[in-house]
Amino acid sequence: MARRSTRRPARPVRQLVLAFALLAGGALAQEPTPKVSEEEPAEIRAIPLQAVSDRAESLAAALQTMLPSEVSQEQRHAVETELDRLKGDIASRVESAASVLAVAPSVGRLKDLEQQLLGLRRQLAVPDDELELDIAELSDALAGLKTSAEIWKKTADEARGTGASEPTLRRIASMRREIDRVSEQVASRRNQSLTRRDELVDPAKSLDQILAQVREAIASRMGGLLSLDRPPVWSPSLPDAIREELGEGWTQPLAERAERLQGYVSERQRLLVFQLALFVALALGLRSLGARAKERAEENYDLREAELVFGLPNAMALVIVLGLTPQLHPLAPNLFQQLAFTSAVFPASLIVRRLSPRAMIPLVLVLPAFFLTDRLRDIIETLPTIERLVFLAELIGAMGFVLWLKRPSRFARLPAEMLRGPFFRVVGTAMRVAIGLFGLAFFAEAVGLGNFSKLVGNGSLQAAYTALFFYALLKVLQSLVAYALVLRPLRLLRLVSRNRWLVRRRLDRGIQLLTVLAWVYLALSGFEIAAPAQSVLTALLGASLSVGALSISLGDVSVFALTVWLSFALARFVNFVLHEDVFSRMQLPRGVPYAVSSLLRYVLILLGFLVALAAAGIEFSNLTIIAGGLGVGIGFGLQNVVNNFVSGLILLFERPLHVGDTVQIESQNLWGEIRRIGIRASVIRTWEGAEVIVPNGQLISDAVTNWTLSDRRRRVEVDVGVEYGTDAQRVLDLLVEVAREHSGVLADPKPMALFLGFGDSSLDFRLRAWIDEFDQGFAVRSALAVAIQRALADADISVPFPQRDLHLRTVSPDAAPESALAGEASARGPRGTEG
Repeated sequence: MARRSTRRPARPVRQLVLAFALLAGGALAQEPTPKVSEEEPAEIRAIPLQAVSDRAESLAAALQTMLPSEVSQEQRHAVETELDRLKGDIASRVESAASVLAVAPSVGRLKDLEQQLLGLRRQLAVPDDELELDIAELSDALAGLKTSAEIWKKTADEARGTGASEPTLRRIASMRREIDRVSEQVASRRNQSLTRRDELVDPAKSLDQILAQVREAIASRMGGLLSLDRPPVWSPSLPDAIREELGEGWTQPLAERAERLQGYVSERQRLLVFQLALFVALALGLRSLGARAKERAEENYDLREAELVFGLPNAMALVIVLGLTPQLHPLAPNLFQQLAFTSAVFPASLIVRRLSPRAMIPLVLVLPAFFLTDRLRDIIETLPTIERLVFLAELIGAMGFVLWLKRPSRFARLPAEMLRGPFFRVVGTAMRVAIGLFGLAFFAEAVGLGNFSKLVGNGSLQAAYTALFFYALLKVLQSLVAYALVLRPLRLLRLVSRNRWLVRRRLDRGIQLLTVLAWVYLALSGFEIAAPAQSVLTALLGASLSVGALSISLGDVSVFALTVWLSFALARFVNFVLHEDVFSRMQLPRGVPYAVSSLLRYVLILLGFLVALAAAGIEFSNLTIIAGGLGVGIGFGLQNVVNNFVSGLILLFERPLHVGDTVQIESQNLWGEIRRIGIRASVIRTWEGAEVIVPNGQLISDAVTNWTLSDRRRRVEVDVGVEYGTDAQRVLDLLVEVAREHSGVLADPKPMALFLGFGDSSLDFRLRAWIDEFDQGFAVRSALAVAIQRALADADISVPFPQRDLHLRTVSPDAAPESALAGEASARGPRGTEG
């Protein structure tokens, strides 16, 4: 209500004015002001004559602020108008609730009525509290004015006794008259507030009485679910009951409901105009959004489903605007809300129809018809027998339609991927359950179990309606997300532009989860299971196990686990944002982004752990015992853990190693790439593909060779041997030329060829070249070796094989012929020519 927003700011001003008035009036007229005990009231002292002029000016200004201004009078008039409207709403709603109770409504209808009455009660409590505070403030102001009047009266008496000047006496008399005038106005306003508060007593009492009757009716219905509350449908008295209901005056309840609807619409014209303007703005905005998104869409970004939904911008806008009706009109008449829900079903069915296969279109078309039938039953609820017959016909129609829809021939028309998906299994199971529930509700209504039948039948139908609406709302929201990710300002974020599909999938899953949870809650509410389930869950979470002074409940454990999980999720999300959209826009030294993100992750997890402890009810004073135990544990068995933890912090702050560096640990004969620097250990992936977990303490204490600390350049060396007699300078030039022609070799530093010396069988050379990427060293070395072999062959330079000379001192006579033949073959050479 407007009262809360307009009256609150005035209270500090009033209190300040009251204090200022007392001070300006010379509250006890001395410095410093003595304390006033509750047993002994403060002595009233006159204002010194020399201070009368200054005190009079200050008090006149303070009294002027206490008078109602033109703005405050308008606000007070608006509040009074709102109170009159609220009293009228309460009277109308009480009368409407009494008429509903007279026709034995369903449990669901009573629950809705209870929520509406509770909303009215909460709304009534706001002005009641405001009036109480207003009366208290005005009473305090009157008390202050009374004190000021006594002070100025005593000042006047002393002034006359001491022979004060005539202007001073006139000034004192003028202030006394002004105090009396302001006191009369403040007292009048307080009396008006008291009258207004008394006027709210009767509406509150009648509201509490009808609310108690509604709750009693709910308890009676729920307690008698399996009791016969009406004659069976084959009862001979059924025709007489119909004729009696259709007698004279059967349209009067309908006329009263229409009159209440008309009155509500006339009172809420501004809100309805706002809702209409919101619909027009959304429709135009969604139409423009769809056109812009198509222009910005990427080739690999699927917008087909979103384009189908955005092809109905008016339906999307209606679903969104009408979905806000319960929040915008919490106290609207039942007929108004039913009309709003009916208006929302048709655009929702249009959206779902566009997204459904042809075999499921009948379901989308028939559900609105059943919804209209339910609304007809709500309208004729004052004709219980006719409403009962309509309900039976509706149950028969629903059961027959589901049986017809479940035929195998219709399933054969569905796409193969849908038949194999989980959605089809859920729909098939829901159909089988619906057939059973509709049959059970029909049987219960036929034999006279009206409360049970309404609970089961209305709950099943409501679950189907809400499923249709929430499915349409889900597709609308997902389409909005899909289009928003390709438009400004989200498309400017790198975390979106680089991970558009990932962001879309995560948001879609979140929307799906919220939609399913909302549908489950409403479906359970339709069967009147939500409140008992909530009570059971609350009792289960409140169950505790006590061992001595230690008490642990399931709720505390759940809150602790949930808070810790949220802290980990928040840490991952913050790291994702930092790496994708913050560090990528900044020029930071290598390793700083990883160090900052790691430290921030640890801080968030630690804070989450502390918050989880506090949420679980664990006092931090008890952590001293845990800290003492940890100290003993560290002294005995956790030295290595703490050493590795501190070493991990050193690695993050000092940054001798970075993720992605190639390191070599001589003590472990380990060579590979650092994949992760953790809080206790780091992960190194070797060139063979193995991932080795190395404690951080070893990375600090052992000698570690970092091949890529400052840059990723690497020198590649290729050793070459040629036959004796080859020109050495020619070989050096050839090796350098081969290195220069390779695309992976850097021009600076220049490649270099060295003549190492004279080997046993060859002239030994070495080629040195620098490359830009360390991990390409083996590939470049292999390519250089192949290129060198080809270049030597083209230059007719041979690569010798190892040779040995064997000197025989003695030869047996039997081996002499063979050795002679071998000598001749060696002399001829390898090709059979003479040496």
